[in-house]
Amino acid sequence: MSTKTSKVIVKKSMNTCMGAFLSEGGAIFTTCLKYKESLILRIYIKNKCIVNIDMSLYKLSGDVRSVIVYHEKISDCTYEYVVDGNVTNDPYERNHKKIRSYGVIYSDASFERSCIINSDFNWENDIALNIKYCDVIGYSLHIRGFTKHRSSKVKAKGTYAGLVEKIPYLNELGINQVELMPSYEFYEFDVDKDAFIEGHPKYTSNLTVNENGETVENKPSQKLNYWGYKEGHYFCPKANYSYKDDFVNEFKEMILALHKAGIEVIMQFYFPRSFNRGTIIDVLNYWRLEYHIDGFHIMGENLPKSLIVSEPLLSEAKLYFEYFNEAEAEPFNNSNSYIAEISKAFLTDARRYLKSDDGSLYNFVTANRYNPSNIHRINYITCYEGFTLNDLVSYDYKHNELNLEDNRDGTDYNYSWNCGVEGVSKKKSINTLRLKQMKNAMCMLLLSQSAPMIFMGDELMNSQMGNNNPYCQDNDITWLNWGKNKRNEDLFSFVKTLISLRKSTCMLHLETEPKVNEYNTTGFPDISYHQDMAWKSRFDSFMKHVGILYVGKDDEVLYIAYNMHWENHVFGLPKTDKKKKWAFVLSSDGSVSGDEINKELSKNDDEICVFGRSVLILKSISK
Repeated sequence: MSTKTSKVIVKKSMNTCMGAFLSEGGAIFTTCLKYKESLILRIYIKNKCIVNIDMSLYKLSGDVRSVIVYHEKISDCTYEYVVDGNVTNDPYERNHKKIRSYGVIYSDASFERSCIINSDFNWENDIALNIKYCDVIGYSLHIRGFTKHRSSKVKAKGTYAGLVEKIPYLNELGINQVELMPSYEFYEFDVDKDAFIEGHPKYTSNLTVNENGETVENKPSQKLNYWGYKEGHYFCPKANYSYKDDFVNEFKEMILALHKAGIEVIMQFYFPRSFNRGTIIDVLNYWRLEYHIDGFHIMGENLPKSLIVSEPLLSEAKLYFEYFNEAEAEPFNNSNSYIAEISKAFLTDARRYLKSDDGSLYNFVTANRYNPSNIHRINYITCYEGFTLNDLVSYDYKHNELNLEDNRDGTDYNYSWNCGVEGVSKKKSINTLRLKQMKNAMCMLLLSQSAPMIFMGDELMNSQMGNNNPYCQDNDITWLNWGKNKRNEDLFSFVKTLISLRKSTCMLHLETEPKVNEYNTTGFPDISYHQDMAWKSRFDSFMKHVGILYVGKDDEVLYIAYNMHWENHVFGLPKTDKKKKWAFVLSSDGSVSGDEINKELSKNDDEICVFGRSVLILKSISK
């Protein structure tokens, strides 16, 4: 069947790919929207409707309906569907006109009319980087928050283009992977349901009398959802995170620029229980092919993990899950080696050891060594939810009052320690201790065997003022403050050095977990544990210090002394070669210098004193 209206030709299509795209000189529109009475496709040119198409006449199979439309300006069209009289957007929309600003509330929470994506982008022979997990140095960020602050000194603040401007910074730090918090299109406001619960402090009657004496129903109040962990238009980049109107190409330009700089891109996607599970594969495949995304952090309940990890188009894409157990992994051990678990277990073990909890040492050394070969692990010590690294050592309690939820939101279990004073302090001793604790935390993260993930700004001592759940804050609380001072420049330099050390030392980023025995013809275990005496260790609940010896091929020998006790400890140093001596590499304690340590070692290289709450790194060199 075909119809002709004002130079518009409509024909049935046999296409099964959902959405709208150009093809054969026309545009194909395919949908699976369900309806009871009517399903109309409206097509506009310059906001003028040129045709209404009754999609019920173009059934392909089941709920799928598809047409191809010919018009001289069809590539410039916008469109929408009308389901039983209600206007709705294409759930598979790949593009739309950017006509509003971030943070603007609009009445019906619908998006602008959809338009057709132009896939004609010069990727310049771009291919996926496929960085091995053992080589990954990850960095998790929010596109808007990363460069929105006035101190970022970029032109395109809070946008994809703004991130591109900061690529030299990421390269300098040593980052080779960025993980983007939700950057698909979503409406950044949620209905505040508390306002309609009788007895709640925010409650207001849903009926009110207006100035004309008429009783009217209140519209739901709306609260900003800055993070974006909600259902959205999954096939479309978030328009408000772009500097230019053409946000599709700006997103692609960002990906291409990051790839040229040797940086992978992982995208977070949150799928609520209500979202069609079968469509998740379509979403991931589309971003993999259309936008060259290197991998996905997939979030939500009851995810179809078996379908995702067995999807052929995703067999070389990194796939991060919040939880993925051995039973789930077994059928795919030989088909997908890119699966990883985002490990909150490491966060807990590292934080407890950082603040010197009893019984935390054994769990820490186990987490430090853990590096499975079948299901990889991503370690992190901070993330979008919870304290930043600075706040982790500055607050004992959450301070979420500005969220207007009476400080009831956010976790109460932060495993944090304020170093003696709650919040900002002017005491030099407190700030010195906090800086040292941040360095200790970065040592734990960046010297662990699994792939580390840094949260944006932790290397610059960024603070959220004790807010551990800033999901609704689009301001200085969540925007990364790039302001420089001696303390954060010190931390940045320390983190940069740690990353460089990790990259240059094979034993700190092995492809598989250390075996804790001798197998590499060196005569020593690949990893061993020491304390007051070399080659002797114990993990009683009261123990808070340990020395870890790494011995690899090619004379690679490293000794890392962790002392999270508040008292100094003397560590016995193991001997691996009579022709070698121990030399200083790095210390988290700013009160000691490399020259002082080397001088002490020259007098006696059988032992070394490590100050309380500090990490000391030594390497074996020729005498």
